[in-house]
Amino acid sequence: MKKRFFLKLLLFLWLAYTVPALFIQFGGMNFFNREYPMWMHKKKQMEQKSPVDRDILIFGDSRTLAGVLPKTLSPDAFSLAIGGSSSIEAYYLLKHYLRLNKPPKQILYSMTPLHFLKESCFWNRNVMFKFLSVEDSLEVLNRSREKKMKPCPFYCGKGRFGKAEIYWKYWSHKLNLPYLYRAEIVKARLFDRRESNLTRWKYLEETNGHSFFGRKKKAGGMIQETKHKTFQTRKLLVQYAKDFLMLARRHGIQVIVVNVPVNDPSYKKLKPKFLDGYTAFLEKLQKQFPEMIVDSGYPHYPVNHFGDTSHLNERGAKRFSRYLKERYFMVGPPAPSVLKEQAKWKVVRKPEKKDLRLKKKTSSPKKEADTPDR
Repeated sequence: MKKRFFLKLLLFLWLAYTVPALFIQFGGMNFFNREYPMWMHKKKQMEQKSPVDRDILIFGDSRTLAGVLPKTLSPDAFSLAIGGSSSIEAYYLLKHYLRLNKPPKQILYSMTPLHFLKESCFWNRNVMFKFLSVEDSLEVLNRSREKKMKPCPFYCGKGRFGKAEIYWKYWSHKLNLPYLYRAEIVKARLFDRRESNLTRWKYLEETNGHSFFGRKKKAGGMIQETKHKTFQTRKLLVQYAKDFLMLARRHGIQVIVVNVPVNDPSYKKLKPKFLDGYTAFLEKLQKQFPEMIVDSGYPHYPVNHFGDTSHLNERGAKRFSRYLKERYFMVGPPAPSVLKEQAKWKVVRKPEKKDLRLKKKTSSPKKEADTPDR
C-alpha cells in the first residue's frame, strides 16, 4: 500500500514538472512578452544559413533595432540588433553567423552608451529565452567571474558561494523550473500573446529584422544616460566589443560605429563628463582598430521623431536611415547637406582643468632696481 502511494506521488510530481516544462520549452510564443519573437528571430539567423548573401549586417540594441531600416541601406541588408542586448550577444551572433554564411562587406555597429556601463537583460532575456547555447552561456559566466573582469556588469552571485549560486540560477532556467516563468504565464493567461507575437515575427521577416517599439507621433522624456555623471565602463562588456571587432578584422569586414539619435531634451541634459568620457572611449577604440570607421558624434532629433522616450518612430527612422545610406553606403562622396548635419552632432571634448592645488606656491623673483649712473 505504501509502495503504491509512493509511486503515485512520484508520478504526480513528475507530471507536475514535465507538463509545464514542455510548455515552457516549446510554447514561448504563447506567453512571453513582445521581446521573445525578436530574440528568437535573431537566434534563427545565427543557427541557419541565410537564403541570400547579406552585404550589410546591423548590430546593436533596441535603439538600433527601431532606428535603422535595413532595406533603406540596401535591399539585402539585415538587422541583427536586439532590444536589451549588449556587446555579449552581438559577439556570439556574429561568430555563429559567420560559421554558416559568407561574411558581409560592411557592418553597422551601434550600441547605446548605457550598455557599456551595465548589462540589465542577461538573466531576464538572454538566459530566460535560452538565446545562447550552454557552451556560450557558460563561457560568459566563467569570464564574468574572472578577477580582471570585475566588477561584473550583471548579477554574478555574492560571497563564497557566488559561483555555485549563478550556476544554479542558470541551470534552473535551462531546466524550465516552472516557478521562474509563472509570472509571464499568468499575465498571458497561457495563450493570449500568441497572435501578437506571431504578427511581430511576420513583420520581422518582411522588414529584414527591423522592429519599432513606441509608435507615438511625438514623445519626450529623459533617457537613462542623463542620470550618469561620468562614463565608467565595465571591462567584460568592453572586452566583448573588442572580440567583436577582432572577429570582423579576421574576416575582412569593414565596421562602421555610429550612435542612434536621442531626443533633444535628453541631449541637453547629458552631463559634460559623461559625453567626454564616451567620446574618449570611442577614440581609444579607434586607435586599437584603425581600420574601422567611427562617427563619435551624438545625434539628436526633435521629439516628433520619437515613438517613445528612447526609440525613433517611423519619421525618425526614415530620416536617420537616409542619412546613414548617403553618408556611408553610397558610391562617391556624400552630399554637403549630409556632412553639414554630421558636423552639428560632433562632440567637442572640453580640455581637462588643471588642478591648481598641485602647483607649488613659488614667489616670482624680484627684479633688481635699476641704479642710476653716478
